[in-house]
Amino acid sequence: MKKFSVAIFLLIFPTILLAQVGMHHYGGPGNQYGYRIKPTKDGGFIVAGQTDSKGAGNTDYWVMRFDRTGEPLWDSAYGNPDVDFLWSVEPTKDNGALLAGYSGVQNSGTEEALMYKIDSVGRVVKKIEVNYAKSDHAHWFKELPDGNYYWSGHTDSDGDPNGDMILQKLDKNFNKVWEKTYGGPTTPEHSHTAAVTRDNGCILLGHTTPNNREKFYAVRVDTAGKMLWQKTYGSDPSYSDSPYDVAVTAEDNYAFFGSSGDFSSVNSFWLLVVDTTGTPVLDKHYNIDICEAYGGIQSSDSGYVMAGYSVKPGSNNTHLYVVKSDKKGTLQWQKTYGDTTWAYDVMQHGKQFIVAGGTDQTSDGNHDLWIVVLDSAGNPAALDTSSTKVIDSVKTYAIGGLTLNGVAHLKQIGNDLPVLISWAQTGNTKTSVDVTVSTDAGTTWNKIQTVAPEIVSTTWSNTPKTGYYPKCFIRVTSTIKPDVFVQSDSFEIGTSAGVSGNLYGEEYSVSNHPNPFSNSTTISFSVTKSEHVTLEVFNELGKKMTTLVDRNEEIGMHFIRLNAKDFVSGTYYYKFTTPEGTVIKSMVVSK
Repeated sequence: MKKFSVAIFLLIFPTILLAQVGMHHYGGPGNQYGYRIKPTKDGGFIVAGQTDSKGAGNTDYWVMRFDRTGEPLWDSAYGNPDVDFLWSVEPTKDNGALLAGYSGVQNSGTEEALMYKIDSVGRVVKKIEVNYAKSDHAHWFKELPDGNYYWSGHTDSDGDPNGDMILQKLDKNFNKVWEKTYGGPTTPEHSHTAAVTRDNGCILLGHTTPNNREKFYAVRVDTAGKMLWQKTYGSDPSYSDSPYDVAVTAEDNYAFFGSSGDFSSVNSFWLLVVDTTGTPVLDKHYNIDICEAYGGIQSSDSGYVMAGYSVKPGSNNTHLYVVKSDKKGTLQWQKTYGDTTWAYDVMQHGKQFIVAGGTDQTSDGNHDLWIVVLDSAGNPAALDTSSTKVIDSVKTYAIGGLTLNGVAHLKQIGNDLPVLISWAQTGNTKTSVDVTVSTDAGTTWNKIQTVAPEIVSTTWSNTPKTGYYPKCFIRVTSTIKPDVFVQSDSFEIGTSAGVSGNLYGEEYSVSNHPNPFSNSTTISFSVTKSEHVTLEVFNELGKKMTTLVDRNEEIGMHFIRLNAKDFVSGTYYYKFTTPEGTVIKSMVVSK
């Protein structure tokens, strides 16, 4: 790994601040450019791309960090003694970053996925190499709210030898929890990017290549990597459609950003927005001459911004090209900037946009990192340093994905049984929340507690002790923005036929051993008379994992083995039900 020190940095990079100019380039020996730009926790931003400063044809990952005033803080290069090609950078909660790409000669059939976790000053915390039998690329590496990780890309080593999407989940120590591949049996599928969905699953976006024409290919998976749907999207059958970026929108849709055309005489930016089932809800094309898009975001006004380049037919002179639309995709402005310039990504900073890419407008004839700051109308502007807060380009405050653990399976639960509540917050700014309950169909609400921003679950233990409440609700509300809240579906407490008072007594003995466990545990239960019983297992979000028993059982003790080899680490619940009532207990899977 080659790392530039601060002293060297001051020699090879201009010290002019972005706050003083609207455009500037940064570079040293060899070529540098920025492929991805992201806001950082401290109000600055981080740019990641490539450098070949150690010799032509031998590239490294290259990362440059800026503070909130636009002043460069440090730059570093990372890689193996080979060609290293970076695809993404994602900031982490500790103000560090995750880098993803591959190492090895492209199309050699032997590339390996190469990922890094770096700290806030660029030091390597963890290096991860995935090198199976054939080509393996990492295109995206993301920290999850619970401290675990996803990474995605494509592999020729598993599944279809022509290439499949690959998705891995890693635990907090970067150990593999599970790995999945997605794609057709005979066509190559590559994941170019991905995003974490509101339920902490994943939307993967890349391409498939039927009839030698690239088409958008998207896969939606749950938290265990199970495919919920896969869809292929194309424009004109004779065109190739190449996607490079995806965002989960404020409306909980998925925005795909890419290009469509023949890449010679006609080509346009393509914005395609689909709902959570994969059904298109917005389909727009934009172009000045021939253009290609590589990055996109949903802006804070719920519109969209895309960045790339345009070039006149027959010309080699590219122009950095940015498009801004409203939330319906109606064009608000489109502009080009400079000669021999191009963009790869865009982020929002307050009401401004910062674009990262490259330029050949250099004295040494090499590529340099090109940074352009634009105001809300697309005009170059000095960087606005009035705010130190990180700006979330989708929604400043958002709480989504409230799930009551067991709403689906705690129907007619007995009184005194706790209700488990979990939720998720999206957006870079978290808020404390009020958890309230209603037992009278939403007529009156009572607060259970106020919960700190970092906490995402609680237990309602003080449920009504007697009676039958057929329509209960739970609501989680932002304390800063009370109009932002989520509410559960209705559920029941008690039973209309009455509640047995001895469900936790000796009549029904239910337990499991060992607990915690890794791959299997034995659940035991006893019944005192011949009757129909069920034994079901649910995850923390109330999703049923399996039904172990659903039959008549004779008097006595019974033992059932649960095979949990495909379960991820976490807390699970087993529910034992008889005609008299229900017992719910927890168990922990620790891989």
